[in-house]
Amino acid sequence: MTLSIKKIDVVCLVSLVAVVSLAGYFAASRIIKQKRQVQQENALLSRKLNEMNMAKSSLQEIRKVFDATTAELKSFNDRIPEAGKFGDFLKQLDLLLQQRTIALLSLNPFPAEKKDSYRKIPIHLTLEGSFINIYRFLYDLEKLNRLVVMEKMSMSRTDRDNLCRVTLYAGVFERN
Repeated sequence: MTLSIKKIDVVCLVSLVAVVSLAGYFAASRIIKQKRQVQQENALLSRKLNEMNMAKSSLQEIRKVFDATTAELKSFNDRIPEAGKFGDFLKQLDLLLQQRTIALLSLNPFPAEKKDSYRKIPIHLTLEGSFINIYRFLYDLEKLNRLVVMEKMSMSRTDRDNLCRVTLYAGVFERN
């Protein structure tokens, strides 16, 4: 059997091979194009993910700073409370005096001195007790969670029981 290919068969065969080759080329180029597009999208998603992670860490740092600032503001508010909280200070003062067994002979608050954002209430205290208890009371007063500035103090010895008498001028602060 001899195989004879006619010209038309050759043309059909070449056309078929050309069509299949073109279809393969277009399919391959489309697949390559889609692959590049997927790689570009992956790179874009990777960059966005890195940006999100950086934003997340920045947000965590901001949150830490905010929490620290909030705690500092709360401490500040405790140390210099709003106006009208002078009674709380007097309760703390009475508790300290009782703990140290010190007699309060007089307490004289003076009119408040208004400043820009706070008021200073000058007070004059006269106390009587043992030296060590007065020393501890002054230390406790200094360590209060309330801003109290001791401005002037005089100490003298009483004639009875070796007690000390202290006259103390201090300023207690409140916010306007």
